[in-house]
Amino acid sequence: MKIKNIFRKLVLIELALAISIFISIFFQSQEVINFNENYQKSISETFDIIAFFVVLVGYPVVFYLLYNFKSFGNNYI
Repeated sequence: MKIKNIFRKLVLIELALAISIFISIFFQSQEVINFNENYQKSISETFDIIAFFVVLVGYPVVFYLLYNFKSFGNNYI
């Protein structure tokens, strides 16, 4: 049981880090803003948008499945 609680806490810590990374997008330095203005957009931009939405949908699902982890294997202990 102790390992299960540690695993759940690690999943919650990872979720908090993901949320803080998402929030940090809104607080960019001037160097990053200048780079983004001068960056030439190409075909890969559409791929970036698609990948962003896949991650946006998939990441919370992964956290839910990890947090509610149920072992389907045999319990030998």
